[in-house]
Amino acid sequence: MPDATKTAGSTQRLRIEHVEDECFADELTEILFKIGHEGVVANAEMFGFMLRGFFEGTRRHIAFESEHIAPIVRGAFANAPHEI
Repeated sequence: MPDATKTAGSTQRLRIEHVEDECFADELTEILFKIGHEGVVANAEMFGFMLRGFFEGTRRHIAFESEHIAPIVRGAFANAPHEI
């Protein structure tokens, strides 16, 4: 089992990333609704930059969870009885 300090640090990092991802998603949602209603992208370069930033952050977040969180969860449930 990982030490509590490392786990707390990882958990805090993920919380911060979730908040950042949510803020980014809110901004993208506003732009997507505007595009949907008006049919045009006011600034395609900015929109592309925002999309790349959002997806890059999301990929990094998923990679971190896969590398650090998933093994903890798998280890915790490896010997536990499974019910479906």
